[in-house]
Parts: sequence; C-alpha cells; structure tokens
Amino acid sequence: MPITRFHTLCLALSTALALTLAGCSSNTDNAGSSYRVRSGDTLYSIAFKYGLDYKNLARLNGIAAPYRIYVGQILNLGTSISSGSGSYTVKSGDTLSEIAARHESSVATLAALNNLSAPYTLYVGQRLKLSGNSPAQAANTVRVAALPQSVSPQGKRQSSGITWSWPTAGKIKAGYSEGELGNPGITISGKRHQAIKAAADGEVVYAGSALRGYGNLIILTHEHNYLTAYAHNESLLVREGQQVKRGQNIATMGSTDTDGVELLFELRREGQTVDPLYYLPAQ
Repeated sequence: MPITRFHTLCLALSTALALTLAGCSSNTDNAGSSYRVRSGDTLYSIAFKYGLDYKNLARLNGIAAPYRIYVGQILNLGTSISSGSGSYTVKSGDTLSEIAARHESSVATLAALNNLSAPYTLYVGQRLKLSGNSPAQAANTVRVAALPQSVSPQGKRQSSGITWSWPTAGKIKAGYSEGELGNPGITISGKRHQAIKAAADGEVVYAGSALRGYGNLIILTHEHNYLTAYAHNESLLVREGQQVKRGQNIATMGSTDTDGVELLFELRREGQTVDPLYYLPAQ
C-alpha cells in the first residue's frame, strides 16, 4: 500500500504521543525514589518537599556544600523497603529521620508506630515497626487545647541551643497536627502586608514560589539541623544566601496559594516537622 499524506500525519501524531508519554514516565517527580531537578529548585526545597534532611540528601547524591544542582539532574531520594518487610533493626549511627527517608516514610509516622517522642533517641539493636497501627492512633491528633488565642512577636525562648521568637503577631487559626492530612506547622491569621520576621538567626536557603501549596515561600536554615519555613507571603524581602537575624523582617503576610491572609509557619528538625509551640516562647 502506498504511503499517503494521511498515513504520514498519523505516524507523526503517534510518534509525538509516544514521546510525550515517554517524557511523562521519565519525569521522576513522583517516583518515590528519585527526582528530576526542575527550574527554580534548590536542594533545600526538594528536601523540604519530601520531608528529608538536606544534608542526608546531599550525602546520598555526592553533592558537597554549597549544594549546587542543575536542571535535569536526577537525585536519589532513598531506597524503598522490600515487600513484606515490616520492621527495621537500628544500627550504629542511625537516626529516625535517616531510617524514615530510606524506607519512604516520615519521622512522624515512625514515631507514632513505635510510640516514640522527641528527640527520638534510638539505641543499637532496637526493633522499629515500619508499618501497621500506632499504639495510641495519635497520628492525626491536633493539639487544640494548648493553643493560645493570639500571639505577638514579643519575647524569646532558648530551646535546642537556639533562641526562638514568634515570626508574627495574630490569631492562631490552626495548630500543628501529624499525619498525611495534618497541618505541618501553625497557621497564624493577620493583616495583609503585616511583617513576617525570622524566628531565629539563620541563612535564607530558599525564596520563591516553586513549591505547590506554599505560595511565596521562604526557608531558613539554623544551627543543629533545624529549619523554618514561612509560607503564603505577599512579598519576599530577602534573597537566597542571605544571613538574617532573629526578629529581622523577611516578608510580608499575604494569601498566595491560600484562601485567607495568613502565615503557615513550619519548624523542622533533620527534615521532619515538629510542633513549633514546643520551641516558641509561651504567650
């Protein structure tokens, strides 16, 4: 049969579709064990997105400080657990965050499963459950009773070797809760253009809007493997690589990627979310 223009067009469309599908399958953004770097990504933002410690992610991929990555680079996020493996024996040098990363879990999940509390001290030979039901089924519990009605950025508190203060003033509309459907930080409502301040001395490692659901976002790193995140800002007043002091204005409150004017404030230790109310001064 002679090849007609119609057949040529069909062949071209089929080829284009195949290439499109191949491109989709090669985008490892949601593959669970690897990630293809996109424009606007930083090592910190990728670690933040997947709940990983950025230092562990860097070590896993042989990336040295200052952790430069490039578009199209494939990053290994960690290995998957084998089917049927429901426990892990702690080895020398292990931390809960590293175990969680290697087994595609989270510190919050493993802590709930094994009835562990911060700072999640482990011992060699300890047997950890990787799946199943938590002893108290507390993974989605919101600590509502402990929430103050409103906060101000006054005062400070020394915790974990860092001096912390509130990032802004306002009413707490949602507290921290663990679990996949929980709130990874505390949500503080306020007025548009209200000042957002650094909660502690640190370095700006991300300032942008590439992480879906966070709007205009700032991430700061602090000593002792802590970082803080400030989401839904109207404007960003600092740039990546900048050193900031506790109480310094870093953004203004807004409603990017959210329905109301508010700040979502997250505090993470070794990549995993913790309740900011345990670190911030009482009001």
